[in-house]
Amino acid sequence: MKITEAAIKYGQTIVTGRRHNNCFRKLYELVDDVDKTKIKQGFVTEDGKFLDRMETLVVVRMNGQLTKPLIGSVLTSEDLW
Repeated sequence: MKITEAAIKYGQTIVTGRRHNNCFRKLYELVDDVDKTKIKQGFVTEDGKFLDRMETLVVVRMNGQLTKPLIGSVLTSEDLW
């Protein structure tokens, strides 16, 4: 399983992009009055499955996509590409 893009999930809507800030911009274009407490940040796999940051960290450690130490305390897109 390979991680392909950053993503955010809002309800049943999943928005993807190279970086999470790209995802947020797209979400705010799609949805009026976004409730920030209901946004989940993560990534998507090559088959389109959404994984949160912790789930993704397990995957990238197992598949070799994470080739350096984390920049911060959570996995970010900058850690992967």
